[in-house]
Amino acid sequence: MEPRVVKPSEWAGAMDKPIRRLQRTFGCILAVDQQGRSVTKGTGVFISLGEYKFVVTARHVIRSRKILGRRLLLMFTPIGADGLAVSGEQVVPISVPLGLQLVAESEPLDVAILRAPEALATHPAAKFLDGGKHADVVTRLRTRWRKYQTETSDLPYIVLGFPNFGHLIENVERRIETLSASPLPAYVTQLDEHPWDGHTMPAPQLLVEVDAREQGLVKPIRSARLRRIARKLLHPTRDEPEPLGGLSGGEVVVLGNDGEFLLGIIKEGTQLFGSLRIAASCWDDCLRAFARSVPSTA
Repeated sequence: MEPRVVKPSEWAGAMDKPIRRLQRTFGCILAVDQQGRSVTKGTGVFISLGEYKFVVTARHVIRSRKILGRRLLLMFTPIGADGLAVSGEQVVPISVPLGLQLVAESEPLDVAILRAPEALATHPAAKFLDGGKHADVVTRLRTRWRKYQTETSDLPYIVLGFPNFGHLIENVERRIETLSASPLPAYVTQLDEHPWDGHTMPAPQLLVEVDAREQGLVKPIRSARLRRIARKLLHPTRDEPEPLGGLSGGEVVVLGNDGEFLLGIIKEGTQLFGSLRIAASCWDDCLRAFARSVPSTA
């Protein structure tokens, strides 16, 4: 039997609702200067553990010298009447102040867990992923993911966050900026069979490769703004920042019949030999490291 070729329009249609559900589960961590201009950014994932709510990001995001003395904002997407994140090119994000209330961090995993600000924890637009449930899914998938992988098919993985290629300066003088959460289809190339023991160095990584072709993009390119974003991803100029910068702290997700599940927290992304590669820390490893460093979340 010949494999069925799925057109980009079909893929985009099938992914619309899952992606809009996921867009409620993360936000952009933005450092701004005194004029309100962006200085640096990363991504933070919304996680709940029991009654407690957290923002999880890459450790190097909150340890960056660029954020020292800067005002920090957490920006996330409003929801529509259907209960899903609003999608489009003219969406005005929700913005709340972010204090760096560090609960735990792991240098080997490059992950940090922050207390969620009250304005985020109580906001109806923010959806917090059940940390324990998602960690269990990752642990079970470790021994099974390869059996779904063939030359023509794989599990549907998506990378989500606020990358540099989606950051546009619309008006230089007025500093009007667009920050886009651009989903990218991907496939896993490395996922260890067993969770990290907390001692072996270096800590294991979840490695994924992004489908960085124009026909591989989730969202069809239909406007001048989207063409600019696609150009910055596919054909960056030498003076532009790393296209995947800003994804740090973002999500690697697998889509299943019973929902969407967080596989890992992104550490870094880079272009290598014509492909885009992402390194992440598996979420079950992150949660175990959190438990080892903080016996109680009280």
